[in-house]
Amino acid sequence: MCGLLRYTAGLFAFMLISACAGNKAQRQLKKDDAVFHLRMEKGPCFGSCPVYNLDVKSDGTAVLEAIRFMPKEGMLLAQLPPVEIDSLKELLVTREFFALDSIYDNPSLSDLPATKVSLEVGREKELNKTVIGRYDTPEDFDAVVAFLERLRKRHF
Repeated sequence: MCGLLRYTAGLFAFMLISACAGNKAQRQLKKDDAVFHLRMEKGPCFGSCPVYNLDVKSDGTAVLEAIRFMPKEGMLLAQLPPVEIDSLKELLVTREFFALDSIYDNPSLSDLPATKVSLEVGREKELNKTVIGRYDTPEDFDAVVAFLERLRKRHF
């Protein structure tokens, strides 16, 4: 009984700390001068799925590393307008990115590309969250990925 009580208390403490970090990140992102770095990595499949990495910084700098099955390959640079950065921040807050699970997958399915989205918030990058989605991803994760896909198509 004592072991179960310690386990439950430890689990509760972990959930509380995680929620506090998520809330702090949400508050940071809401600030006008919020500093963040977001990276989306699209992995391969057995077919011709696009493979690339997209980095977006709070100052509007965007870098696309087009690796395979992309219209253009190589490193591409764009400057995103402030309105799109504000929209991205708002989306991350409203979709509660920091509250998402870390992984959505089904290991028994082998031919699905993985999408990994990592977010670092703060000047010291003290608030980090990475979500890997390959199967049965929630609507909130899908909305963030769809927004980033639209940015990529519009600017690269």
